[in-house]
Amino acid sequence: MRKYSPATKLLKLNGKAIKRIATESLSQYWKRVQTDGDCYQIGCEAMLDEAIDITLMDWRLCHGTVWHRSVGWHGHCWIEIADGRIVVDGSNGHNATIRSEIYYRAGKVKEVKRYTREETRQMVLQEGTCGPW
Repeated sequence: MRKYSPATKLLKLNGKAIKRIATESLSQYWKRVQTDGDCYQIGCEAMLDEAIDITLMDWRLCHGTVWHRSVGWHGHCWIEIADGRIVVDGSNGHNATIRSEIYYRAGKVKEVKRYTREETRQMVLQEGTCGPW
């Protein structure tokens, strides 16, 4: 049996996960989010893990700029699924699955770049890092 990395376990989705889409308030969400950490690494690991069939949910790795009251504007990474309707943010040990409109409003998200698996692979090889790119 294949062992999955913690990031893969965190971000691997199935039908049950989709049913648990967060409807939490903006303040509850941001209380759980930390502003420094492993977002780029976690996102890359999940996107490049061949054991995950990302075509089922049309995954996109996203790099963007977000706002947090304790640090202001900063770069962040997350994954969007289901044609961008759902955000999965596995950074800093969290497992946030939340509707995109709530996530974008809470973080005042801007300047988003989206990458497919192949584009992610190319950028990692080209830049030698998981981001930001």
